[in-house]
Amino acid sequence: VRPDIAEVEQALKNDPEIATVILEPTGGHYSCFPIQPEPFLKQLREVTARYGVVLIFDETITGFRVSKGGASTRYNIDPDISTFGKVVAGGMPGAAIGGKAEILEMMSFKGTPDWDNHLRIGQGGTFNANPPTAIAGITGLNLIAERPINEQADAMAARLKNGLNEAFQRTEVPGFAYGIASIVNPILGLESKGDFEAPVISYEERRQAMTAKRAGHLTKALLTRGVHAMGGRVFMVSAVHTEPQIDRTIEAFEGSLRDLRDEGVV
Repeated sequence: VRPDIAEVEQALKNDPEIATVILEPTGGHYSCFPIQPEPFLKQLREVTARYGVVLIFDETITGFRVSKGGASTRYNIDPDISTFGKVVAGGMPGAAIGGKAEILEMMSFKGTPDWDNHLRIGQGGTFNANPPTAIAGITGLNLIAERPINEQADAMAARLKNGLNEAFQRTEVPGFAYGIASIVNPILGLESKGDFEAPVISYEERRQAMTAKRAGHLTKALLTRGVHAMGGRVFMVSAVHTEPQIDRTIEAFEGSLRDLRDEGVV
């Protein structure tokens, strides 16, 4: 998807009731519907600031994965609010909201009955103030900050992405793999236009090429070879994946492409 900043600005100009713009900074659904973060995110920050609209980055996927500081650090953008998922809890159930003080203070108790009981924005959570979650989160975030976690994951993802694209070429099955940092998205039925990071793919192109049925076939084909891809649409590579595991995944992917080709799926 090629985002159109002029269209966004026109929408904000036409409707002063729009309070916020929220997005996954690399594209929706694990980047399955990729956008081009540069220069769009910078343009979006400028436009939302101009119209007094709150900009929210949903960093459930990108948070501390696309860089040690998430997408906001990678692309040098200062959103008003950022949301994070289990990464802040060491993989345990938990989440966090970060943002500008004047916004987050809306949730704070001030000791005045009118504010605390009527004006304050309530916030609750099952795992609020949960010690095991907090300890796991602190430990995990320290590991990310102090060790080459991102670098290792990115290197393994690059190896995987290159191998998947070579598999497409060897099997002569239309498709390619793309992705940012340690996110790798395979797509069947479309030829690459040369961008293997954030390609321009329209919503309709993506929807028609990688149907639920086709993704399901790919998922099952990979499973028969001992590999699991999330919904057949994304590989989330980690720092503990090894080169032999990546190579085994590439081998399984190539075998799966041959299976799907022979069965007439692709």
